[in-house]
Amino acid sequence: MRHYQKASDLTVHIVRHKDDPFLIKGYETLNTYFGGRNEMETLDVIIARLDWDPAKKANGYGFYYEMVVITDDAGNIACVGDYSVVLHYQTILDGGAAIVHLSHIWVDPEARGAGIVDQYMNTLTINAARQSLMKAGLPADAPITLAAEMEPYEAGNLETTTRLRRFFRAGLLMVDPTVANYLQPDFRAPEEIDQSGGAVGLPLVLMLRRVDKETERTIPAAELRNIILALYAMYAQTMRAQDMQVVYEALSGHHDQSATVALLNRI
Repeated sequence: MRHYQKASDLTVHIVRHKDDPFLIKGYETLNTYFGGRNEMETLDVIIARLDWDPAKKANGYGFYYEMVVITDDAGNIACVGDYSVVLHYQTILDGGAAIVHLSHIWVDPEARGAGIVDQYMNTLTINAARQSLMKAGLPADAPITLAAEMEPYEAGNLETTTRLRRFFRAGLLMVDPTVANYLQPDFRAPEEIDQSGGAVGLPLVLMLRRVDKETERTIPAAELRNIILALYAMYAQTMRAQDMQVVYEALSGHHDQSATVALLNRI
């Protein structure tokens, strides 16, 4: 069992361009874990995201992407994570939050002291949001919300329970899944989607950390809708419009935008 006593035991590699040798190492690690769950985009999609520039607006949004590969002093991969910053310019100018989508995070299950890894990811994602805001010419002190998608809780599934608890320890809260029926878009290759008869959304739960609002146990439904729209706008950059239709249709079924939605801190 590997044991990380302190941060100096680890080295952080931030992947920002397609020629970085850690891109393939990181992608293969994530795809090994998430690909079989249909929760991993293709490598072409990841490479396209590396070209995102938050200062270039697309339908009112700016985007930025990073992959992080954390290795120990022997060169073993301790953690791989990737995340996207999503800036809806008008929302931020109106006082709303920048969204950081925590796409995937894998932590070596043999690692002890993995809390160091989690802390790295918290710091890196928030730093990426601040840098993106400044590059876009938006207020650098704008609110920030971290958003992650997670497999629904299943009693007896130790792997899922462990991941949920890691998110809770990192300060994320679960959007009440009995109220918010969230679908992730279909990540299969377009030809596979077409051969199967069309895109199918993947039911997941949303985990949120509203930075500096971690003690609040509800979120306005309108704010939650804006977060989901931001995630879908991000996905739409590298997906066909017809493959996004199913998730937008599901979102249109959420009606009462004046309500609040519970944020849960335990399973």
